[in-house]
Amino acid sequence: TEHHVDINFKTDDGLTLVMLTVGLAVSSASQQQLDYVATKHKADCTCVDATGNNAFHCLARNTSGQRSNYLVR
Repeated sequence: TEHHVDINFKTDDGLTLVMLTVGLAVSSASQQQLDYVATKHKADCTCVDATGNNAFHCLARNTSGQRSNYLVR
């Protein structure tokens, strides 16, 4: 069944589901979650939070210093 939810809903801090997902530890599970949200449900990765950062900023901040095959496709 289809759920009618706003995939780009923001928390009080302006965080979206994509931002929260890329903030998780980099793993195959978090990669699958991101693919599900961003690809299947077409979440907007350019939404900004209360400090002006988008999902790409969150990902860069989260993966800084990490080496992972999940980041390379």
